[in-house]
Amino acid sequence: METKWTPGPWRIVPDEEGDPARCVTSRGFDIATVWGGYLAADADVSLISAAPDLAMALAALLDAGDSRKGSREERDAIAALAKARGDA
Repeated sequence: METKWTPGPWRIVPDEEGDPARCVTSRGFDIATVWGGYLAADADVSLISAAPDLAMALAALLDAGDSRKGSREERDAIAALAKARGDA
């Protein structure tokens, strides 16, 4: 799958206060810093760091095919992947 985003893996690192609120590339470049309280930031940065893996897994599932072609789930998956690719 060709992508425009920074390749993974992305990982979670502490911010300046020691909270796990930064997502960085394997080379240490910032992808995102998340704000909004410790619990929200922890959950948000976990989701952000998983984004490349989620997109690749979703693309693999779609490529593998499904007996429910045209299902709402498949349409949702296609729309989500298009959004991740910046096509939506």
